[in-house]
Amino acid sequence: MRIKTKLSFLLPGLILLPMLVSMALQLPQLKQQIHDTELERFDALLMQVSARLSRNFSSLQHEVMLYARTQTIRSLEPEPIRTYLLQEIGRKQAFFSDFMIADTNGYFFSTQPGNPAQAHRHTFDDSDPDARPHTTIRRDYWRYTVADNPGEVRSIISNPMMAYTNQQRQIIVAASINDDTNKVIGMVGGVIKWEQIIEQLNIIEQTLFDKVNWQPRFFIVSKGGNYWFHWDENKIVDIKTTQQGQQVLSQDLQAISESHSILDDPLKEWQLSASAILDQQQGHFRYTDQTTQQRAIVSFTPINNTGFTLGMVTDESLLLEDTPDIVAHNIAIFGIAAMATLMLALILARNTTRPLHSLNHYAHQIEEGSNTIPKDLQSQDEFGELALQLQHLATTVEARQRDLSASEERFKLAMKGSSDGVWDWNLVTDEVYFSPRWYEMLGYRKEEIAFNVETFFQLLHPEDVIRTQTAVNQCLTNRESFYHVDLRMLHKDGHLVYIMSRAYLVCDPISGEPSRLVGTHVDISEQSKHQDRIEKLNQELDSRVKVRTRELEQAKFDAQKLQHKAESANHAKSTFLANMSHELRTPLNSIIGFTNRLVRKLDGKIDSKNLDALGIVEENGKHLLSLINDLLDTAKIETGQLSLNRERFNCILLAQQCIDQARPLSEEKNLELLTDFCCDELLIDADKKRVVQILLNMLSNAIKFTEQGSVTLAIEPMRKGDVAGVGFHVIDTGIGIAPDLQAALFEKFTRSDSAEYNAVKGTGLGLTLIKQLANLHQGSVEVISREGEGSRFTAWLPLTQY
Repeated sequence: MRIKTKLSFLLPGLILLPMLVSMALQLPQLKQQIHDTELERFDALLMQVSARLSRNFSSLQHEVMLYARTQTIRSLEPEPIRTYLLQEIGRKQAFFSDFMIADTNGYFFSTQPGNPAQAHRHTFDDSDPDARPHTTIRRDYWRYTVADNPGEVRSIISNPMMAYTNQQRQIIVAASINDDTNKVIGMVGGVIKWEQIIEQLNIIEQTLFDKVNWQPRFFIVSKGGNYWFHWDENKIVDIKTTQQGQQVLSQDLQAISESHSILDDPLKEWQLSASAILDQQQGHFRYTDQTTQQRAIVSFTPINNTGFTLGMVTDESLLLEDTPDIVAHNIAIFGIAAMATLMLALILARNTTRPLHSLNHYAHQIEEGSNTIPKDLQSQDEFGELALQLQHLATTVEARQRDLSASEERFKLAMKGSSDGVWDWNLVTDEVYFSPRWYEMLGYRKEEIAFNVETFFQLLHPEDVIRTQTAVNQCLTNRESFYHVDLRMLHKDGHLVYIMSRAYLVCDPISGEPSRLVGTHVDISEQSKHQDRIEKLNQELDSRVKVRTRELEQAKFDAQKLQHKAESANHAKSTFLANMSHELRTPLNSIIGFTNRLVRKLDGKIDSKNLDALGIVEENGKHLLSLINDLLDTAKIETGQLSLNRERFNCILLAQQCIDQARPLSEEKNLELLTDFCCDELLIDADKKRVVQILLNMLSNAIKFTEQGSVTLAIEPMRKGDVAGVGFHVIDTGIGIAPDLQAALFEKFTRSDSAEYNAVKGTGLGLTLIKQLANLHQGSVEVISREGEGSRFTAWLPLTQY
């Protein structure tokens, strides 16, 4: 069968078959869609009815609440109230047929005549002055607005009931009457006759359902489940009677109203949906009408602000009466579309096969060497594009064939000039290709060995077989794309050839299984010889390094012994200095004290020259004592004998005391002694005596090396990393310190050899002691100085021990 005939049958079938299947599948969906659409319309109209009823009920409640707020109603005086409400009935007769007022005991009067002897209250006999009054205490509207009201303004639409006075069905729209303190003093109610309810529903039905033939039937359910309204009068409120037809009276001898509940409906579908209706939900359900035996749809929705639920019932057949016409309309459209599709398919089959013949003829021309596109295929449609692709394909194949030939030629030339031996192992056929260079490296001719993988392993050095097989197996088993191994192979003349072997794994693009292993062999015999020589040289170098290392370790050991001896000598020196300081300080104190007594006793008794000499002795003694004290403290710190006596004190106050002690020294040189304190109180946990020693040494050192200008003591809170502390800064305008001398400032007995420094007396212990005391406090000392401009010494101490 030719392709034109096939397409003539195939194309209409391919198009019509899905359409037929789609139509068959969509018919039930179409019916369901029509059903759902009509049901949505049904629900939408029900919600409109609910909205109207909600507005009407809300308006009535609002009217009654306005009456309850008037002064006339709040007075509870029957005559003025009856007159006022009779006028309102004239204005509101479309809404209310009567008004009633009830007090907190449940007694009531209305706009209808009552018992004149009892302030127009309604009684069992209004002509008898002593007749028993009717009461509303059993009515839901009175209990909600009066009896159960804690003191709120309330309104309610009652359940339907039978009136006490005329035994007619009615509804009360009631509101509480509250005084100025919001205390409930009674209630006012507007009476709506049952005929008005039916009239309102008929108006709504005529307005909203005039364009559909659904014949809706309404019902309204109260919060408790009683039918507030029902299209079936047998389910509406009525006077309760006995089987003999006599009225049943309550304890106060009033007729009892009998209601019907949705919970008592005999049909299961109504019982199952009762909970959703009572919960003020929205929904619908189906049931079979026992009278007509027709399937009916019930839709229900809450009436906002009332607590009631509105329901509407109609026969399902009426809801879906337009479905057959819609289905027939869709089938007719499908038939027309099918005929048009068949005609188009036949035309398409004819127009498609004509260019195919031309393409077939053009393919034969390409095979014969002609690459010119026929005129009937030189078009802009898909067949024209296909012809162009065939022409481009033929041109590309021809060019690639030329490139392939050239590439093969270049590869042959490259293999001749390369030093690499190539091998190719076909894992499927187990055949192996060895290049001419491969044979040449091992001294064989091509015809002397077989083309298989066993040849390769037979020529390997026995020690390298396992290592090479492991590399090959890992490459094949683990799909590793590459391996590199150095090995040795046996030359034809018997000597070993050192080979660097590299291989690449090629896998089948479809199955992913290994198909080939391609590699190269490079002769590295010369490199191997060089490598052996290098290894020997490395071994010799390693031996020399080990010898040198042992010599260095011995030298390090000797240095450590010398260091230990020096430290022991230094410790002995410090101990000696401490002992000598104790020995010197005792007689020196006697000399200073004795000299002082001589100066005071001989003042005015000897000449001034001798008196000055005694003063010099006393001054030098004090200086020597200070030196001994510094030596003693330094020795104690170095030998670990000096401990801190920490206490909490105000360092600002202590600094001021140090300033006062240092002031005579500054006044002798006419220097300004200034302070720059951050605050009046800054508490620190430290050794007070040692802090004084630090500050006095810093101040006296600054005064010594300052000839003019000022010396300033500044104190501020200062952090170092995460540790809070205090910075004590002594700033002078003295001679400054050269940069090359600053590193050795804090070493013991270190002083500059310059004339400026030598002019100032000192031992070089002061700054050392400052640093040692600061370190003992876990603090630090720093200096910033420029020669000729002055210096800034900073002692930083932590606020507390850490």
